[in-house]
Amino acid sequence: MVEFSNLGLPMIIISPKGNALSNWAEINEWIPYLDKLDEKKIGKIIIDLTKKQSWQNMAEQARQSALNEFNSKKIQEQFEGHLASSKYLRMNAAL
Repeated sequence: MVEFSNLGLPMIIISPKGNALSNWAEINEWIPYLDKLDEKKIGKIIIDLTKKQSWQNMAEQARQSALNEFNSKKIQEQFEGHLASSKYLRMNAAL
């Protein structure tokens, strides 16, 4: 998702209910999200992608996610913060 969202292109998410990706898509009201393969619904999404406003709405969703939860810089900073915190906790536990 990180790489794809940074492209700023519409992304169709197809993921079964009950996992992290589908939960995220539902919470964020991802426009082109399906919880199962459904030819008619996939066809409708593809048709919607031929409409300028629909394309722009879906692309904007991807761009916004790239600026927020899928921002690689923020992810790296969080990761480094967790590592530093873990190292700090281990050092204090050893005292």
